[in-house]
This record gives sequence, C-alpha cells and structure tokens, in this order.
Amino acid sequence: MSELFTEDTGEGGYRLDRLEILNWGGFDRKVWILNPGTRNSLITGANGSGKTTLVDALVTLLVPNRSRHFNQSSGNDRRRDRTEDSYVRGAYGTTRDESSLAPQVRYHRPDRKSAVSVLLAVFTNSRTPEPLCIGQIRWYGASSSRLETSYFLANEQMSIAGDFSSIDPRGEYRKNLKKSRDIEFFNTFKAYAAAFRLRFGMRSQKALTLFNKTVGVKDIDDLNDFIRRQMLDEVETEEEFDKLKSHYADLLQAHNQIELAGERIRLLEDVESAGNLFRENLVRYENARDALDTAQIAVAGMRRILAGKELDELIRNRKMQESRLSDKRSGLEETDSELLETRSAINSNESAGKIRELEFRISELSGRLDRVKSRYEAFGRDAELLGESTPDNPEEFGRIGALLAEKDETLSGTAGKLDDERSELRASHIREKEEIGELQLDIDSLKDRQNNIPRVNLEMRNRIASSLGWEDKRIPFAGELMRMVSGEDAWESAAERLLRPFSLSLLVADEDSSELTSYVNSHNLKGRVVYLRVKENLSLENVYVKKDSNRLFGKIKVRSDSPFSGWIESSLADRYGHICTDSLEQFHHAAMALTSSGLIKSGGIRHEKDDRFQRTDRRQFVMGWDNREKIALLEQDLSQRELRIQEMADRLDSMGEELAKIRALREAVSRMRNIQDFNEIDWYSVEGERSRINGEISKLRSSDRILDSLKEGEKKLLEKKKTLSGELEDCIALIARISDREERANEELQRGMEVLEGNDAEQALVDFRDALGFNPEAGSLAELGRQEYQWRQKLNANLQSCTEALNPARNAMIKVMTQYIRPSAKVLARFPDWESETNELYDDVEYLPEFENLLSRLRDEDLPGYKKRFREYMNRKMMESLVSFSQLLDNADVEIDNYIRDLNRSLKELPYDKVRNTYIELKKEVNSDPVIRDFRTMLKNSHPDKGRLVQDDLEELESAFHRVKNLIQHLDSEESWRKKVLDVRNWSRFSAGEYYRDDGTQKQYYEASGSLSGGEKAKLAYTILASALAYQYGLRKDPVRSFRFIVVD
Repeated sequence: MSELFTEDTGEGGYRLDRLEILNWGGFDRKVWILNPGTRNSLITGANGSGKTTLVDALVTLLVPNRSRHFNQSSGNDRRRDRTEDSYVRGAYGTTRDESSLAPQVRYHRPDRKSAVSVLLAVFTNSRTPEPLCIGQIRWYGASSSRLETSYFLANEQMSIAGDFSSIDPRGEYRKNLKKSRDIEFFNTFKAYAAAFRLRFGMRSQKALTLFNKTVGVKDIDDLNDFIRRQMLDEVETEEEFDKLKSHYADLLQAHNQIELAGERIRLLEDVESAGNLFRENLVRYENARDALDTAQIAVAGMRRILAGKELDELIRNRKMQESRLSDKRSGLEETDSELLETRSAINSNESAGKIRELEFRISELSGRLDRVKSRYEAFGRDAELLGESTPDNPEEFGRIGALLAEKDETLSGTAGKLDDERSELRASHIREKEEIGELQLDIDSLKDRQNNIPRVNLEMRNRIASSLGWEDKRIPFAGELMRMVSGEDAWESAAERLLRPFSLSLLVADEDSSELTSYVNSHNLKGRVVYLRVKENLSLENVYVKKDSNRLFGKIKVRSDSPFSGWIESSLADRYGHICTDSLEQFHHAAMALTSSGLIKSGGIRHEKDDRFQRTDRRQFVMGWDNREKIALLEQDLSQRELRIQEMADRLDSMGEELAKIRALREAVSRMRNIQDFNEIDWYSVEGERSRINGEISKLRSSDRILDSLKEGEKKLLEKKKTLSGELEDCIALIARISDREERANEELQRGMEVLEGNDAEQALVDFRDALGFNPEAGSLAELGRQEYQWRQKLNANLQSCTEALNPARNAMIKVMTQYIRPSAKVLARFPDWESETNELYDDVEYLPEFENLLSRLRDEDLPGYKKRFREYMNRKMMESLVSFSQLLDNADVEIDNYIRDLNRSLKELPYDKVRNTYIELKKEVNSDPVIRDFRTMLKNSHPDKGRLVQDDLEELESAFHRVKNLIQHLDSEESWRKKVLDVRNWSRFSAGEYYRDDGTQKQYYEASGSLSGGEKAKLAYTILASALAYQYGLRKDPVRSFRFIVVD
C-alpha cells in the first residue's frame, strides 16, 4: 500500500484534507473537524470513543447505500446494528422501561423534526489549484418518518459552520449557496457519485466497492473466497431469471393446453369409438326392426290375398249347402205327413191303445233303470275303494251306511295332518332352494378371487369402487390382508369372531377419504358399509410392533405387499391386545382377554360370546388371502344341500300322492252318503217290472195282424225320418261351420287391410316373398298362419339379439361419456379447469354429436393452434430469454477474465518481495465443483437444437421443453442452489502465484493461506487490494488526476 499511497504530495492525486461532521452518531450539537492535511493518519481512542463512527461517515460519503457496511471492525454479527437512521438520531444505548419488558433505544437527538445531520469532506490535489468538496445533508420529511438526503459537490473550500448553519426543510439554503458558491446539488447518490468519480479519475463504480471492502479487510483466510467476495462484484441475475420464469410460465401454459387437449382427445376418442359401435348396433337394430315391420306388411298382403280367395270359396259352398238344406226340409215334411196318417190308423185299433200305455210305462221304467243302475255301479266302485262289496239287500246297505261317518272323520283328520306337514315341507323346500342359489353365487364369487370376504360385502365394495372409477384394491377390506399365524389354528375361530367387524371394514387412504365420504353420503347404498380412514400409509418396514404370541395381535400375520400393512399391524397392536388364555383365573384378572371358545373380555367390564354358528364352521371365516379351503367346505355343503332338497322333493311328491288318494276316498264317502235309501240303487227290482210289462205287450201284439202291418210301416217311416233329420242336422252344422270359417276369413281380411293401411304391400311382397319362401297363390290361410309363427320367431330372435347387443353398446358409450364429463381424481388434479368445458355436456345418447363436434374442434382446430403457439413461444420468446440469460452469465464470466487480466497488469507493476524482486499473478481456473459443473451442463443442454426446430422436429421441441422445465424448476425450487450456481464468481477457482521478475519463474503458489503467518496474510490481501485500487483509482493511467485515499478500520 505504501507504494501506492505515499505521503509525497508532489506526485499529485486527490487526498483527504479535512472531514467535518455535524450530528452524526455521538458527535452531537456542534461541528467536529478532522484535519489529516492530505497525510496518512492513524486515529486511536478507547472503545466507544467514535473511531468507527468517523470511518462510517467517510464510507457514507463515498459508498452507495446498497454496498455499504457500517461498523465493519465489529464483525458480521453487529454490522446491521448501525444504520443511517441510528447515526442521524444519535443512538447510544438501551434502557428498559418499568412498564414494558421490551428494551428502549436511547438517542442524543430523539426528536426527528429537529434532527439534521451534515457530513462534509474536502479533498485537495497538489497538482491542481481547485479542491473538491463533497457532502451530504440528512433530515426527516414532513411526516417525520422518512429520512431525506441531499448530496452536493463544490469546486472550492467549504465548511459546515460557514455554509450550512441555516439549513431549512424547504431548501432555500440551496438557492442561496448556488448563487454564492461553485456548488452543485444532487437528489440521488448515483448522480452525485458519477460526478465525483469523474473528478477523481475513477474507472468505474467498482472503485467505490473496493474502497468499501478495503475498510474491513484484515487478512485472507481463503484466497479463493477472498477474490470472489472482496475483489469481484456479484452480478444481479434475479431480474433476468424472473423474465426467464415469466416466459417459461407462458410456455408451460401453452404446453399444459396441449396436454389438456391431448387428454381430452384421448377420452373423446373413446367416446367416438363407443359411439361408432353404438351406431353400428343401432343400424342393425333398426334394420331388424324394419325387417320385422316389413315382414308383417308382407304377411298382411298375403293374408289379404288368401282371405279373399277363401272367402269367395266359402260363400259359394255356403249357398250350395243352403240349397241342399231346403231339399232336406221338404223331404222331412212329407215323411212327417205320412207318419201322421199311419199313426192315426194305429190309434183307431183297440189293442194299439193298450200297447201304447204299456210302452209308455216301459219307457219310464227304462229311464229309471238306467239311472238306478248307474248309481248302483258308482256306489259299487266307491265301496270297492273303501274295501267294501256292493250291497244286495237293505240290511247290507244299512251296515255300510253306519261305517261311512266314522270313515269320513278318520280321513279328514289324516288329510289335515298330512296337508300341514306338506305345507311346512314345501316352505322348507323353497328356503333351501334359495339358500342353495345364494351358496352357489358365493362359491362362484370365491372362485373369481382369493379372499374370504362375504359376497354381499364384496359386491358393495365393487359397486362403490366402480362408481368412483377406482380399482377394487384401492379400498381393500382389512380381512383380506390378515390371516392366522401358522400353528395357531386353535385360536382361529375365536379370532374370527372378535376381528370380524374390523375384517369387514374397508380401508381408505387419507387423500381418498373426502371423495369416498361424499359418494357414500349422497348415495343409497342399499346396505351397510364401514370404512376406516388411514391417515398415514406405512409399510411393515416402517412399523415396529413387538410381537407377543400370547396376545391376539401376535397370532395374526399381515400381508406385506399392501400400502396399508403397517397401519393394520399398528392398529392390531393398539386395539386387539387381548390375552389369549383358557385359564379363567387369568381371564378374570386381565383387562382384555379371549378364550379359544370365543368368550371375549374388553375394557375390563364388557363380556361377549357369540355362538350363533358353530365354532369349527370355517364357512363363516372372513380373514385371509387363500380361500381354497372355504370353497371346498362350501361345495361340500352345497352337495349335501342338493341331496337334502332332492329328498324333500321326493317326499313332497309322495305326500301329494297320499293326499290325492285321501281326497278320492273322501269324495267316494261323500257320494255314498248322498244315497239315503237302498231303493236308489236296487236296479234288480226295476228290471223285473220292465220284463213283466214287455211280456204283456208281446201277448197283445200276437193277437192283432193288421196292427203289425201298421207298426211295420210306422217303423220304416221313423227310420226314414231319422235319416232325413240326421242329414238335415249335418247340413245345418256344415252351414254353421262354413259361416264360422267365412267370419274368420273376413276377420283375417280385415286384419290384413288394417296392417296394409298406409303401407306399400306390393313392395313388401316383392322384398320378402323370396325371403319368406311362401307363394300366396298356392297356399292357404292355415299354412300362412303356421309359417308366420316361424317367421316371427326368427325375426323376433334377430331383433332380440340386436337389442341385446345395442344395450351394452349404449351403456359402454354412456360410461365413457361419464368418464369424460367427470374424469378420475387424478385427471382433475392434473387439469383443475377440466370441468369448465363439460358443464353443458350430458352422458346421454342425444349428446353424441356434441361430443363428436368437440373432438373434431379439438383435433382440427384447438390442438394444432396450441402446438403452433407452443412452437412460437419456444422458438421465439423462450429462446430469446434463454439466450439472454445465458449471455448475462457468460458475459459476467468474461468480465471476470478481463478484470483478472487487468489486475495482473497492475500486480506486475507492484513489487511483492523487494529483496527477491518478485510479483504476484492471479490465476483463474474452471471450478470442478459437481454442482456448478452440472448446472452449466444443464444450462447448455437446455438450449434446443435450432436446426431441428427449423425442420419442425416435434420430438426435439418436446425434449427441449422438458430440459427447460427441468432447469427452471431446479432454479425456482431450491433458492440456496440457485444463488450458488447463478453467482458467476462461483464458476471459477482463484489462486495466486509469486514469480521472479527477472526470469518469470514461479517462486511460490498460493491457493489457501492457512500456512501463512498473520503478516503474510495481510501482505497478500493488501497487495491484491492495492493492485485493484491502483487500477480502479486510475493511478497508472493519470497519476495527477487520481484518487489517493483509503480507510482501514
């Protein structure tokens, strides 16, 4: 330093001549003057005497506020204790008010309104006649809260007492001074500093920074860090990084729009595919329906043709039969006339009258005989059913009658009892069938999985998961993740009973619980569900539970491949620490205990035992992830039940037959009891009377031959009448049948006409005659009816098949529509604005065109537009911002190179070791720190390949985006990392070499200063500082107009 700042004023340069202070720190009320007289000065004094306050006044005059550090001699911990405000008001200590616990600062000038501070320094140059006076005036504004500052520079000697004794807030003193002095006032430090730097011959703002750093430098702990922090200025990168982030935000938004559109297109393409499949099935359905309609029209056309032909033929036949009927009636009338005449002749004969009376009696007896004999035969059949013979006399009839009442009562009791048994058996049979059906469903369900959870619980879980778009395993049952430890079978039944409620509880992760709760609350589940909110998923490796085989949780093994395993293990230990014991004494003393028979004790007072199913009935077990044993037991149970239900069916059939027999017997008893007298069945007596009368008629006829001739004629006429009557009845019946057929044919004709109304029958016949394979010209209505049934069966089956295909296609389309309108929580989390464009869409067939139009717009307009905008952002704004950001850092690195080069020129002119004639040279090398190296590589790689971008290479565009995204996110998320890598000073490592001036060979290499003594450290530090100051102060460029002043505290 002595080489640069000698006391020989003949060399020129501006040196401090005088420093004046008014109201600065402890320098209160009057003007305090320091007169170094341009010579090197040493200020000494006790602690607190104001040495650092004077240094801070000089620093305040020459260094901008953002670079300034007060009280540098105290170290980093107390540099922020002093501020411009504390100096202007004169802070000097603290006191504690009795009414307040907070310490109160004490001031020499507590009243801001009257506090005014002035700093003034005069620099003179022996080679120039004009001195340079710089100064600063501080006061508080009208609100007394804001500290105001005015800066001035004068080209003549000035003093506080002579020129600034009447400072007023309105600034009148400035006007007066401008009139009488060569002075200029400034409102900003920047303008003020620019003016005095020009007068002092300083190269740049860095000269002031170096001056500030020189104040607090003592020695070098680490040369690399000293050069970085003391000799180099930090480049401001935050503003440029904010611009980079802003452009990245635009780019990210454009990319998110592409991803959103892509996701929408993906889901809408599912809708499109499902919609196309639905339309295909709809066309097939409509074709099948139209085919059925057209076939009905074609059949109606055929029916009209055939009914018309048949109606004409029936009308012709009816008329022919009506003519034949008329002939038969005429013949019958003639026969009746002849029969009347013959009977008249017979009636005039005496024997004939007697015979007529006897024949009338015979007629009555024949009718009675038929009735009595019929009752006799029926009574005999019923008696045979009861094990009795048919009675032949009144005595036997009376005996049987006496038995019937007793028999009826016995049969009634037997029937009632058997009917009750059959009703009970039928109810049991129905229940057993229902249970077999449920059992078969349970077996089928178990075969499709590995757990033992009841089917009803499983179906409810699956419905909930399906409605929420989740996989079933996302909300498992606790029971399917637990089983008994091997060798603990004796406790399995008791454990199943105790753990059943927990086993049948669903487990839901904390992040899913809100969505599940919302669904459960808003839907009728038609059943009961219990779910447990798992706030923290723990793996088994992250949970330590001390196993105790004497306690229930120690007998349970938890499946290890579930995210809920650790939570289950912990919950079992917390809630199911029951002591497993069959000792009632130990059971009595335990707060929580369990016996192998299933007796449970909880909370020290509650006891429970559930024996609703057998202890060894493994069909009721729900825990575990291997259900083969349960399936085998259920299948065995199913086989036994099927045998049992077959036995029930056989018994029901047998009982039905028995009841039928009893009903038949009771009906026989009832019929027999309806016959009250033996005469009602005594046909032998009636037959004897009829035989007697027939004998009497034979005697009368043998005595009269004329009567025989008349009787023979009557007989022939009766036969003729019978023949004619039969033919007449046949003719009438035939006409009736023809009329019926005529009516039906007319109805068929009307049916055909109704169907054909408004339809083109001819075209339908053309379309379907060959397909139906029926010729109406050669067929009949009956044949058409048979054929129509077959056609209708076939066409209806086709329509049914199309309907069965259409409904699943519609449901599948509705499902993907719903998935688009209300996507999964994962999609909504990724795209929060998803539902902004789905508010007017509904999961309905009618809205399929809306979905397709949206897909077309996204695919043809929106997505290309988003990609174009993304390319524009990437190729223009992002590239420009990235290049600008990189250039800022690269330029800063180049500036460091230039600065080190300039420092080395200055260092080479300074003798370091006069005896050995050496000089110092600084070295700059690339920092090998992996953090810096990786960042620079990341920054370099973040630049896209311009050649590939020009060729519209989408792969490079996407890759470049992710590289930029990686860079920005790293910089934005890790502030400490960002500050390190963006501080270009950290890109290099610095060292120094000491070289012989004679031949340039290296004497010593300095990378750290740990091996140097205190003096050597200070020498190296001030040598480098002196070189930097010599360069910035312009000592080599223009020694006359240069700044020759430093302060070391």
